[in-house]
Amino acid sequence: MMGPLSGNLSAFTSLSRHLPEIRADLERAAHETVTGRRQDLSLTLGGRAGEFALIEKGLADLETNTSRLGLTEGRLRQTGLVLTSVRDAFAPMTERALTDLSLNEPAARTETAAAARATLDQVISLLNTNESGRHLFAGDETEGPALADAETLLTAAQAALTGATTIADQEAAFDAFFNGAGFDTLVYQGGPGQAAAAALGDGSAVRFEAKADAQPVRDLLNGLARLALAPGLPEGGAAWAGTAAEKLAAANDGMILMQSVNGVAEGRVSRALEAQGQERLVLTATQQSLAGVDTVEAASRVKSLELQLEAAYAMTARLSRLNFADYIR
Repeated sequence: MMGPLSGNLSAFTSLSRHLPEIRADLERAAHETVTGRRQDLSLTLGGRAGEFALIEKGLADLETNTSRLGLTEGRLRQTGLVLTSVRDAFAPMTERALTDLSLNEPAARTETAAAARATLDQVISLLNTNESGRHLFAGDETEGPALADAETLLTAAQAALTGATTIADQEAAFDAFFNGAGFDTLVYQGGPGQAAAAALGDGSAVRFEAKADAQPVRDLLNGLARLALAPGLPEGGAAWAGTAAEKLAAANDGMILMQSVNGVAEGRVSRALEAQGQERLVLTATQQSLAGVDTVEAASRVKSLELQLEAAYAMTARLSRLNFADYIR
């Protein structure tokens, strides 16, 4: 027959063994309450573990692609903003060139020259914009600026006029410089190709086509340089005002096209990001259906297990005192 001592010891031993199980259940429930996910996925998923692994990989790939496309979208958006700022910067110079052509006053051309030099500094600074460590208009050599500074440009352009004695010769020499090797080696500092294209989720890619050696940029710098250098030319460069206005008008039209092309590329990236966002919603919902827990139920279970654990500790302590009392009788 089992006496009081042996009975108490048996109950004490059973509770002591049960306590670690309650603690483990409590830790698991607490973890699931915080994370919203089951802790023992290998047990609960069973044959769907492979499906869950593919979903996890898909979400990780989406995160990488979304981050990359976000940078691409940012670069294209900044490119568009820069082109707008460049057009805004040189727009007043077209009107000034036409005014100088009409008035034919040396003093006015001198003032325009100073304004043109300042505008050159401004547009070159804009075209040398660096976005996230990449110079936007430098083609496939993004680590350095796209263009040399305004003083270097004007010095090289002035040197290109050496030996040209007639207005026609000067016109030809200037255009040859900006449309040829002189500009390519002394002014444009970027790469000959385009920056690496960015892949979209559908297998296509977008290209970064805006470069500082594009014809609209050459026309822009040509027109501003004509206005900046005009006072030092024969007859104060009076004949150049009209050509400068034509170059600036052509630059404006060309940059509108550059903005359009850039905007189309940005739109494609935005749509790709939206598509990836929808895909993420579907994968996340499937992931939650496989691994998710109801956090309200998990919290309720935590409370229940805490009460069980408190009761078990209290019972263990009581049995321990009873065992000692039985022993000393």
